[in-house]
Amino acid sequence: MNERKLAKNTIFYTIALASQKVLSFFYFIVLARGIGVENTGKFTFALSFTSIFAMFLDLGLTQVLIRETAKNQKNSENTWLIFSVLNYWARLSFIYQWWRWLIFWVILR
Repeated sequence: MNERKLAKNTIFYTIALASQKVLSFFYFIVLARGIGVENTGKFTFALSFTSIFAMFLDLGLTQVLIRETAKNQKNSENTWLIFSVLNYWARLSFIYQWWRWLIFWVILR
């Protein structure tokens, strides 16, 4: 990979991370005003509690996906690997979000 492409990708990645932080900030402001002070604390607790378990969902698949894709970009097995990992992530993300909202709902009662 040449240095120019690396610099370009680094800039795009930095912009994406900064944008995500700004959007999260405004999302939290809207959320806090919408559900009130007490429920914001409960939501933050539910988010923190479920985030502890979120780190186990990846199971190192990000690194495997990057490594295998970088080895041979034209290989058809990489396509299968990518779809398998994305399928796995989609299912676990759904389960994770469901548990997060379930815990938040239980705490609100």
